[in-house]
Amino acid sequence: MRSFMIAKRIGMQLLRDKRTLMMMFVAPLLVLFLLYSVLNAGSSEIQIGIVGDETLEIEGWEQYSSKTPALNEMRKGKLDAFVIPEENAYEIIIEGTENAKRNATYHIITDNLEQQNKTKNQNIPVHTDYMYGGDNLTAFEEVGPAIMGFFIFLYVFITSGVSFLRERTFGTLERSLATSIRRSYMLTGYFLGYLPFVAFQAFTMEVFTIYILNVPLEGDLLLLTIVSLIIACIALALGLLLSVFAKNEFQLIQFIPILLVPQILFSGLFDLAGGEQWVRGLANIMPLSYSTRALNAIMLRGEDIYWIWSDLLILCSFILIFIIANFIMLRKERPY
Repeated sequence: MRSFMIAKRIGMQLLRDKRTLMMMFVAPLLVLFLLYSVLNAGSSEIQIGIVGDETLEIEGWEQYSSKTPALNEMRKGKLDAFVIPEENAYEIIIEGTENAKRNATYHIITDNLEQQNKTKNQNIPVHTDYMYGGDNLTAFEEVGPAIMGFFIFLYVFITSGVSFLRERTFGTLERSLATSIRRSYMLTGYFLGYLPFVAFQAFTMEVFTIYILNVPLEGDLLLLTIVSLIIACIALALGLLLSVFAKNEFQLIQFIPILLVPQILFSGLFDLAGGEQWVRGLANIMPLSYSTRALNAIMLRGEDIYWIWSDLLILCSFILIFIIANFIMLRKERPY
């Protein structure tokens, strides 16, 4: 009988806790649906070009007058590979940072060139080179930048959210709000107080990823550190914001499946170019989609800030939006 009474009390508590019920029954279905949509998005059509005056009878291959514009298009992500027909060989240049697309591109090109040789009754060999990465790029090295960005985001979010939540549960925040300190000073103080620790946390993961896990770094370490710091600032601001809506650590952790798991799904680990418009649109509002693009450009392709400045601008906009939202929530706590 006593066990039954305890079970009844637990059941009634769960029924009254609408947030927990949502996490138990709605959140898993939403995450599964998003995963289904992402995995069924399909890859974008492979774009192949031909450099030079010689025209190969292959439909859909873009013609380029020289190697330079083809390389520029490849750096912009608009071209996956191009072929340079030479006198004694076909030279193939493949972008090389995506394993599945790299292999598919190679087979498409070699199959078409083999057909050309049969049609023209010739035997011209094929030489393959990669603009980035290549056959030496392992599966983890390919996704390493995206994984690193997600873990920085995840753990900084947990650290900042739980820490700020303790400020609320221990009454420290309420006592601060009872003073004459301006809300802007208070929010800035909290942000700057946590910032050195989460920045060091992000830098530690960055160094571990590069020097222990051996994920390649083709670009500038300082620029990579700046991007990691921006990711940490976004997670810090979001953690501070969402801690307002939680009464304890368990409720804060409940935000992870509904808000953070979609981040990894839409971060760039999966090719969404062939997906529905709403899938691509949802990826555009995920901070990690922009951070992954910037991290890949720096670590795998060795690009400078010229190629990622727009992504950095959008990421900084997320920081500003979350800080403004924090300020609004503090205003509700104390309207002066």
